[in-house]
Amino acid sequence: MNNVLDMNNEERAKIYWKKSAENLAVSRVSFQNNHYNAAASRYYYALYQAFFALFEFRGISVNKERQTREGMKPNPNPNVWTKNELHNQAKIEIKDYKFNVHRILKKAAEKRVKGDYKDMDVEFRELEDIQRRADGVFLIIDKEINKK
Repeated sequence: MNNVLDMNNEERAKIYWKKSAENLAVSRVSFQNNHYNAAASRYYYALYQAFFALFEFRGISVNKERQTREGMKPNPNPNVWTKNELHNQAKIEIKDYKFNVHRILKKAAEKRVKGDYKDMDVEFRELEDIQRRADGVFLIIDKEINKK
């Protein structure tokens, strides 16, 4: 397998889109089996990786974004978007959609934190709402990445 640094943006996009699809599948199985905390975590990462794939596909490099924002600071993790970077880039980049995509990502992140780190559980209705809204995001990103 090639090193991710040797790949072009489209190749990296395909890898992260596949990872997104795997996390989405695991999330749905977890949801169907009433494992809402696990489903919330996997659903967030499915969205995170879908956005990562979209940005790579569009040629938006995390390195270029950091250099623009921070000058030429050394980057310890050059090819991975931090969660804050990805959320901020989603606000900037995803303006052509008819609904607020960034809010879906933010709500999914909140439920992931609740499911992973809080002393309360994610409930069915909370996750169902995120799934319903995010399914549209996956369809839009899938159409763009796989339009060839």
